[in-house]
Amino acid sequence: MVAVRPASPCEKRTRIFDLGSGGAELPTHTRFHGFRVVLARAAGIELERMEGFGGTQRWWSVRDAIGPLLELAEPDGELEHLLCASAARRLRELIPVLSEWDHASAVELANGLMLAARERRRFGFRPSLKQKS
Repeated sequence: MVAVRPASPCEKRTRIFDLGSGGAELPTHTRFHGFRVVLARAAGIELERMEGFGGTQRWWSVRDAIGPLLELAEPDGELEHLLCASAARRLRELIPVLSEWDHASAVELANGLMLAARERRRFGFRPSLKQKS
């Protein structure tokens, strides 16, 4: 199941990836940060050198298609649909070097990115929509 929900009327131009839905479950912002660190390492990007992660290197200098996804601020950042398909393809290239848990999350995330690209919508993260019982 792709962890994407239809946008509300005020979010019509954004495809939302719910951090707590679906089988892979990215349950917290902290967990997504850990996932982002794993992706950066797999892509050969030193996240701690990047702007926003303690470093001074600008993201535009990263020539890897996964860069825009890594830079994406969550929980309220959005990725333009034109970048979603290339980020999804690069994410799928990285899957073989990820752990089993990260593998499942990457597949689900790549599916959500491709869906946003097909629908020509921005891609964004939001906290889990699950109701606690």
